[in-house]
Amino acid sequence: MKQNNLLILAGLIIVAVVLAGCTTQTTQSDIVASENYQSYTPEAVASVDGNIVLFFHASWCPSCRGLNSDIEKNIENIPSDVTILKVDYDKETALKQKYGVTTQHTLIQVDNQGNLIKKWSGGSSLEKLISEVQ
Repeated sequence: MKQNNLLILAGLIIVAVVLAGCTTQTTQSDIVASENYQSYTPEAVASVDGNIVLFFHASWCPSCRGLNSDIEKNIENIPSDVTILKVDYDKETALKQKYGVTTQHTLIQVDNQGNLIKKWSGGSSLEKLISEVQ
């Protein structure tokens, strides 16, 4: 009987450890860690000097993940006068409406007042993104 209780206890501990690891695990694509590539906030837009690009990103979108990955791999190549703000496509519905965004992986260049300068979709590389900035 004691042996069965120990086996059950050991099994519960293993399950708890596995579940704890699953709930705290983050992936590189969840992390935005650069002054020139950061998560969107209205305050971030207002505080940026230079070119601002809103990247409407969805975690479930393959092309969004591809561009995000390329930005993160080449983050040191973002020009100092460009800031890319990663916008959660699924949560920022008012922002999507403001700029007429209907598909994920849309890129919007704005000034620090939030006024639209340019809008485009697609592109799989940071290099292509930078080439579109006016």
